[in-house]
Amino acid sequence: MLPQLPYAAAVHTALVGMAFLPDVVEAGVRRESIDQPVGELFMRLEWLPGNDDLVPTGMHADGLVVQWSHLTGWSVRCGDDLVVLMLSDLADPALIVDLAMHAALHGLRCRCEGPPSRLVRWSEAEALHAALVRYDEGPVTS
Repeated sequence: MLPQLPYAAAVHTALVGMAFLPDVVEAGVRRESIDQPVGELFMRLEWLPGNDDLVPTGMHADGLVVQWSHLTGWSVRCGDDLVVLMLSDLADPALIVDLAMHAALHGLRCRCEGPPSRLVRWSEAEALHAALVRYDEGPVTS
């Protein structure tokens, strides 16, 4: 099992709880080559162009992607515009939902004051962090 799946499920559950559902939800591993033993773990949430939850004109036309990587943390993208989110790499899922909803309503570069709790971590962050460390150490060979 991919170690980020419980985190992805928690984020999805938080999205469902707010009735803010992405059109596409993906979680997996990216590898530069098939021979690479350890790849980049990711989670990707996408609201496709035309989604009724996307308010700014450009975002409604381009869609919204909220993505996480165990190497780079959280970011949001609309078209060619990418913003790295300054928050915990294992942020609380409710915070991810708040930030995604804020982006959907106000755009990526809104100068509004963000949530005060940007460093709040997911309740299971320590267990996931340990699993990510084991993953990065690569497969055990005998």
